[in-house]
Amino acid sequence: MSSWHLKELDYQRIEGFTKFYTHGFVKPKVIAKIDGDCIIACICMVSRVTSWGWPRWIHSFLGKPREAIVSNDRLLVLTEPLQDGPWGDTGQALQLDLRNGKRLRKTRAGRAAAAGNGRFIMGLEGYDFFDSWLYDRDGKQIDQWRSYGHYIADPGGVFRVAECNRSANSRMVRLLPQGQIERGPTLLSGQVPRPVELPDGTVVIFDCGKLRAFDLTLNETVLAELPALGSAEPWRLHGKLTLTADILEVMIVEGNQNSIGSYLTHRWKFAITQG
Repeated sequence: MSSWHLKELDYQRIEGFTKFYTHGFVKPKVIAKIDGDCIIACICMVSRVTSWGWPRWIHSFLGKPREAIVSNDRLLVLTEPLQDGPWGDTGQALQLDLRNGKRLRKTRAGRAAAAGNGRFIMGLEGYDFFDSWLYDRDGKQIDQWRSYGHYIADPGGVFRVAECNRSANSRMVRLLPQGQIERGPTLLSGQVPRPVELPDGTVVIFDCGKLRAFDLTLNETVLAELPALGSAEPWRLHGKLTLTADILEVMIVEGNQNSIGSYLTHRWKFAITQG
């Protein structure tokens, strides 16, 4: 795999409450821009609006938008329910035609990614589910796998997944056509944060105090070990990775076992270089 290196630029340790978790939004928000139009979502509604403010179409549903993903002329909206239910904050996934707002499929999904040509991969975990499905541009299921997590679409119809399994070992895997799975290294945490992808396709994940990099064939390099987190229990750590140009920012929120409602926030900034 290509050789990547990190150089620490900054570290901060902050005690106290940190606003970390994000939830579905209720105020209007631009979630995508298409040919000069804006896709606007808010509670129970998503619409395509012209630059003059006129709606081309409006699609209504019960829920709060959480994430929007565009694949060519198709839109996938992941939602949260209006009230707490058995699936927690996992709501419906709406696959729409961007041209007219027509709903092509409604299902339930926790995470998803664009798969090109109007297709989407999405999945669900919990209540005997640990599954992913691939849907074509018309909302028809065309493949499925017994795996779930953060999806990275790769060339040739292959998907890498940083699995998120609360009840068993998680791994880095490759989802191959016809439901086949290539299993790679084991992950230490069952709930890793969303990875970031480097220009050559290498993905970086935070996994129990380590920044681990995996290339297109799941070869691994440990880029850094974060010593401040060495003794923390995995379930106390929640993270977010952000990549901007050649700067990798890592924010880790650690629950304080000695004080309920108190948190330690660790922020690193790294320069990332290749070669």
